[in-house]
Amino acid sequence: MNFSSQNFLPEDKESIRKDWMIISLITFIHALSHFFQLVLPSLYVALGLEFNLDFAQLGLLATVFYVVSGVGQVISGVAVDRFGPFKILLLGLICFLLSSLMISCSYGYFSLVLSAFVGGIGNSVFHPAGYSIINQMVSQKRLGYAFSIHAIAGSFGWALAPIFITVVTVLTSWRVAALSVSLLFVMSFLLTKSLRTYIVEFEKKQVDKINDLNSPNLKKDYINSILKLLANPVMWGAFLFFTVTAFSTSSIQNYTIPLLGKLYNFNELFASSRLSIYMVASAFGMLVGGWLLSTAKFKENNILISLVISGISFIFIATGVISDGFVTFFMIMAGFCFGVAVPSRDMLVRKIANKHSTSIVYGLVYSGIDVGSAVGPILFGVMIDAKLYSLPWIIAGLMLIMSSYLAKWLADNQTYNN
Repeated sequence: MNFSSQNFLPEDKESIRKDWMIISLITFIHALSHFFQLVLPSLYVALGLEFNLDFAQLGLLATVFYVVSGVGQVISGVAVDRFGPFKILLLGLICFLLSSLMISCSYGYFSLVLSAFVGGIGNSVFHPAGYSIINQMVSQKRLGYAFSIHAIAGSFGWALAPIFITVVTVLTSWRVAALSVSLLFVMSFLLTKSLRTYIVEFEKKQVDKINDLNSPNLKKDYINSILKLLANPVMWGAFLFFTVTAFSTSSIQNYTIPLLGKLYNFNELFASSRLSIYMVASAFGMLVGGWLLSTAKFKENNILISLVISGISFIFIATGVISDGFVTFFMIMAGFCFGVAVPSRDMLVRKIANKHSTSIVYGLVYSGIDVGSAVGPILFGVMIDAKLYSLPWIIAGLMLIMSSYLAKWLADNQTYNN
């Protein structure tokens, strides 16, 4: 008994410490990637005034960002499997640094498009690399918490960006706000590089796997595994689910500030705080969703309830007639319910993957986020330019309700892969 406690307890503590260091590093990087996703949208009003741009032109910046990111995610999935995740993660941080510098020095619309292009390259690496590390390095018993905290970090990144950008812009200028973002990524790059030791083990496994794949038989198995994956309708159902949810949330992330101004006469700072409240509520929802998932009390089918409530909440906000207090209430309700669904959503994707294709699955499926995020902003921008201020949120609400039934279909058919 004494022998057992002396020899196995320290090993268990080391395993726990390693798990939480990995989770902390990857969730920090994930928060940074989400923070950057809202840098340009948070500057829409300032950029529109500076360069005389309409909302369709501003929405096209997000479209460029997510088209590049979507294509890049598929390539990143292969690159992570071939070269390991650490170099790919650092490349993403460098691209975000360059993109924010380009925004701060922009002289016109073309330079903004170019900065969105570079930012899209940076954004493409984080899901394939991050989820690959979590799935292969974090213990099974802590995966539910890992997915939950990973998602929460993303929401806090989203929540901080509008407030940070708006406050710095109001106090100084939009150029200083963008430059501040670049300084943030310099520090983040140095911090991430200093923590490299925590994923050296994973990179060694990646190198071994690459060497193994040089064997003709294993290379053939790898290719057959990918082909079988591409023929799996559940994977494409997951891709569609992510596309639909991202299409709806793109109206929230990109246009909440101007829409609240148009529908409720909120000033820019107050409107940005409502967007941040939505993101914080979403983060708390993810925490609850992760706990329910880890205790096996929350089944994937119940995503339906959460997304339906979130969708209905946005339809209420879209009416433009509710009080300021109810706007805040429905923003909290929409964010919290969407957040509850996220950890189970991520676990659904994990069940599609097999041991040969984790990075590629995350690259393909999560590129659906980029497809929806690319199409949504330009269409919603056209609606706003046409003074159809309620329509973006009505469509967002209906798409969330539609996505809930896609999630149910995925939950009912996930055994196909098994």
